[in-house]
Amino acid sequence: MALDRLRSFFESLQDSFLSGELEATLANFSLPVVIYSVAGVTVLRNEAEFFHIAGQYRAAIIAKAVVNSHIEIVERDVAVGNRLRATVRAVDMNALGEKITKSLIRYFLVQMDDSYRIEMMEYLEAPLQLNEIERIIH
Repeated sequence: MALDRLRSFFESLQDSFLSGELEATLANFSLPVVIYSVAGVTVLRNEAEFFHIAGQYRAAIIAKAVVNSHIEIVERDVAVGNRLRATVRAVDMNALGEKITKSLIRYFLVQMDDSYRIEMMEYLEAPLQLNEIERIIH
C-alpha cells in the first residue's frame, strides 16, 4: 500500500510538471530544496527561484516533444523519523509512445500527513545534456 501511495505521488508530480501546472508541482516540494546534478549543486530557496528553474527545465523537456512519462520506483527505504529515500526512473515519451529520454533520480522525502514533500533531489541519470543543464541553473 505504501508503495502504491509513493508511486501515485510521483506520477501526480510528473503529470503536473509536464502539463505546466508549476504551482501544483511546487506543492510537492519543501523549500528550500537542494538539487544535485552533473552541473553541480543548486539550492532553490523560494518560490520565484523554483518557478524560474522549473519553468526552464520544463521548456527544455517539452522542446524534446515529451508528452508523458512512465514512472518506476526502483528502490525505496523504510521511513525513519518521517523521512525516506526513493530512487525513481522516469521514461519520457512522445505522443506516439516512443521513448525520448529518461532520468534516474534519488529523492529525499519527508512524510506529511498522507503525502510527501521533496526536500532534496540527486540526479543519477539526467534527461538533458550537461550544456542544457548548465544553461538552466546558471
